[in-house]
Amino acid sequence: MPASRALFATVPDKDYLGFWADQTLNAREVVDFLDLNKRDVAKLSGVAPASVRFDQKIPKEVLDRLQEIANICGLVAQFFVGDVVKTALWFKTVNPLLGNITPRDMIRYGRYEKLRRFVMEALEENAASQRTRAGDMRRNRRPRPPEAQRPLRSGEPDLPSLIELERFTQASLRQWLATKSNLDGLQRALYFELEPLRQRNEARLLEALRSQALPSLSFEGWSRILDYRYGLQPLSVAGSLKGEGGRFNIGADLSPGAFTPFPALYIAEDYEAAFRERFAAPSAQKSEGLSLQELALRVPGSFTQVRLRGRKR
Repeated sequence: MPASRALFATVPDKDYLGFWADQTLNAREVVDFLDLNKRDVAKLSGVAPASVRFDQKIPKEVLDRLQEIANICGLVAQFFVGDVVKTALWFKTVNPLLGNITPRDMIRYGRYEKLRRFVMEALEENAASQRTRAGDMRRNRRPRPPEAQRPLRSGEPDLPSLIELERFTQASLRQWLATKSNLDGLQRALYFELEPLRQRNEARLLEALRSQALPSLSFEGWSRILDYRYGLQPLSVAGSLKGEGGRFNIGADLSPGAFTPFPALYIAEDYEAAFRERFAAPSAQKSEGLSLQELALRVPGSFTQVRLRGRKR
């Protein structure tokens, strides 16, 4: 992803939820939207509950944390095209892809960085699928003959015309960079929570994997669901090494000093099993009126299915 696209993809393209006025965060609006109390905010910000306030004297720690949370909310609202009701419902609905807790509770428990990564990865895959499809369409078009260039009029400068792609202020840029710095720090802190659990259970985890190995396996018509942009490499295991890994392998983001990352190829005997493996619930299931794709923040065209047959020896 080009650097400029990556920068602008980390913030919503507009203020869908009315959290900002003249580049200033209305902290009370964020707290009310997620139904947080002062104790929740104090825990998130690392300050005493008595010091939490939302006026012009709001503590810096509280303001910084609520800006990060407001950014997450805005990105989800962008997926729902500004639908405030659906956005609020998404944050308060139990999500199987987040460990069967609500996004709101993830924020309350201090797991907003993991939630931010979940949201960003989903939106990036949606955008990537659109770019891939657009590229496919361009490759399938017949080339058009070059248009004749209009001769320059007398005195007209020989310069290309400029098209405005984006407009933002210095204050917005400073806000984006400050939020990125804070989120990077939170991401580094994320992995210290689960690391001791993995280390204590390393022998049991490895033994469970070894005990299920089959000497040979033949399969016909099995399914694999993957992101659309990787549809031409359906048997690649590179994606299983991203982040912490999947259910049956260890990803590259875990400490290499404690575990050696290894990949896994995830396939299922039919589409429904593959869908459950990918989205952690049946394909027809709805939660509080939201589909599984909406809970995953994925548009239908952002993933695809491939059918497989073969034999493992």
